[in-house]
Order: sequence, then structure tokens, then C-alpha cells
Amino acid sequence: MNIFSKNITLFDYVDTLSLIIKREDIIKMVDDVAALFESKLDHARDFEKTKGINDYLNDDFVKKFHQAMFKAGIKSTGEIYTDLRIILESVVANISKIYSTIKQEFPKKLAKGEMDGFQLQLLRYVDGLEFFLTFTANAENYALDGKKISIEENKSYDTYLKDYFSKDPYIYKRAMDLWKLYAQPLDKYLKSIERFKKIGVSSHDIKTLQHNITGKDLVSGFIPVALNPFWYIGSWWTEFVEMRYRKMKLERNRYQLIIETIKEKTRSTPDQTLLAKYYKQIEYYTEKLNNINAKIEDYEEV
Repeated sequence: MNIFSKNITLFDYVDTLSLIIKREDIIKMVDDVAALFESKLDHARDFEKTKGINDYLNDDFVKKFHQAMFKAGIKSTGEIYTDLRIILESVVANISKIYSTIKQEFPKKLAKGEMDGFQLQLLRYVDGLEFFLTFTANAENYALDGKKISIEENKSYDTYLKDYFSKDPYIYKRAMDLWKLYAQPLDKYLKSIERFKKIGVSSHDIKTLQHNITGKDLVSGFIPVALNPFWYIGSWWTEFVEMRYRKMKLERNRYQLIIETIKEKTRSTPDQTLLAKYYKQIEYYTEKLNNINAKIEDYEEV
């Protein structure tokens, strides 16, 4: 079965969960994505402030991105990095508030069969963060056209990004559903699903929950099974970390390539103004490289 052709239902989603839900695992996931969302927010702000960046955009991708926003009824500023900065600010603000909700709503250990509809929706809210992190991070990178900025493309990374946005026919739909979800304040969302506390997760209750979910609630088919970290049950965390580790190494390779390309330019120009610009770019990307190297070292020490 091609999992990308199937939006999973609430029944499917509950089946992917471990028999025992541990609060520490949920918090661990939030901890992990929190720092990465802040990093991507910093990137979006940097790109947004970069003068003349529109001259270096991947026009085809940016057009598709804004078309997806329009189709989903999401208002765009017309500038992709401004759009990304706005939504990432909202995500970071919501994440900062979600810890207390998790601690309040989940005991240290909870049997899957004892969950209520509110806990299920909250779990899916957290679960969706990893998918949305990957989407926004990839959008930040793919929005820039390597050819336009005279950077020899990292073939493996470029292929990964191209495949990511083209092979899954539901990629934009899922991302925009989550965009609308995370754009609203967390308190507003929690209030909208408060009524689900009286509904359990048995087969009968799931039917009731499915029937009561509306467009403003967390949609039932927003994430494929293969991208659901809880799908891995007992070993899901190890798989989850390994998947991100591989992506970070690809991103590190790209930064290294950019730095070497700019250094090559410094060796071929006597123009002091251009040299100053190149050295500033090298400093900027070196900082990014050092940051991602530190994160990779953290993962390798685990």
C-alpha cells in the first residue's frame, strides 16, 4: 500500500499508538522540536531582512506555495519569508504554552484505552509539529534557487527537497491544514476541543468523535502514518531521532558547500567592496554551520 495515497482516520491513528502513553515521551518530543522551530524562525527573520532576496527566489516553488495558501483560504503577505516568519512566530508562542497543558491533561502513564477525545486531539496537535517543522524548514531552503545565487547545487539535498514537494500529492494540503491550526492561539484551540473530554477512544466513541469534528477542529486526515512518530510504538523515538539526524547532515553539507563556493569567489576578485560582502557571507554561514555541527554532536553523544 502506498501510504502517501491515504489520509489516516482517527481509527488508524489510535491503532498507531502504543498501549501505554507516557507523558515524558510527549514532553520529550515537544522539547526537541521547540529549539528547532526557534532556529527556523531566526532563519526566516534573517531572510526576510536580506535586501534583494526576491532576485534569488525559486519562482516556481514560491508560486506553488502561495497558490496552496490561497486555496486553503490563508491570507498571504506576498513575501514567502514574511509568511513563514509570521506562522513560525505563532508556533513558537504556542509551544511555550503547551507544556503546562500536557502536564495537566496527561498522567505519567496512560493506557491508550483510557484516553478521552480531548487528550487524543492534543496528542495529534503535538504529533503534527514534527511534520510542520520539516515542511517549513524545507520551504525556507527550497525557496532559494541555488543556480541564481551561483552556488553549485548539493545534488543529494536538492533531490531530497524536489522529491519532498513533488512526490506526496497531499503535502501542501496537510501543511496548510496545520498552518491554520497553529496560526490560532493555543488557548483558543483548547477551548474548541474542550467538549471532547466526555468522549473516549473505543470504537463507538471514535465514531462519535469523528462525527463531532468540524473544519475548525484538528482535521482527521492531516498526516500520513509514515510521518507519525508514534507509529514506531516502542522504538519510535530512536527512529524519529535517526530520521532528523540524517536531514541535519544533509543541511550541514549544504552550508559547507556554500562557504567553499564563496571562499572561491574571494580568491578571484580584487574588489574590496565585494570582498567585504563575501567575508560577511562567510561569517554568516559559518555561524549556521557551527550551530548545526553542535546539534549533530549532541545527537551523536546520545
